Amino acid sequence: MAHKGKLVLLLLGFLLPFLVAGSAAAGGSKVNFRLQTKLEPCCGDPEPEGEGKAEYRTQTVNGQLKQERFRAEVKIPVPSAGLNIADAAAAESADVRVSLSGGGTYAVCRLEFVELELENDFEDGILIESKATAVYLVDVARQLKKGGYQLRELNGSCDIDTATVDTQNGVPAVQSGDVATATVVASGDTDFLDGTLAE
Repeated sequence: MAHKGKLVLLLLGFLLPFLVAGSAAAGGSKVNFRLQTKLEPCCGDPEPEGEGKAEYRTQTVNGQLKQERFRAEVKIPVPSAGLNIADAAAAESADVRVSLSGGGTYAVCRLEFVELELENDFEDGILIESKATAVYLVDVARQLKKGGYQLRELNGSCDIDTATVDTQNGVPAVQSGDVATATVVASGDTDFLDGTLAE
């Protein structure tokens, strides 16, 4: 009986590392990472009422990147004299971008016009003030699937290699301390919001 007990212990001692390793592989070591910032008026305040936000997320499992996502939202009051947006039609066709820089600009995202928010203020049933705000969005994600990474451009798109002439669509690999800058591109580029991404 004593020999059988020793044999069982020896077998358990031999198999335990493999059982633990198998359990870890099945469950995986999951790490979620997030950088974010508010986009606030900058650059001489061509549009002091503008606002926005940017966010970058990743998820790794056992040290391997499983998914990453970049999302930026920009809001511009309509009309906006400083950004040459005169009305709703101009807001819908405006070329709004968010660039990412860290020791130089490495990615530029084109935002998609998604809606015109309307806010009406009434007093005693009488319309006192009406405000319109144009909302622009870029939302791109990359996820590991069988056979490789799959890019999903939910809204807008990002060129992640500004050093090349051709557009390289993807998800910008944002680092802590990188700066996001919102720009309206017309006859000239007008920067109007920025923020520094951090945890």
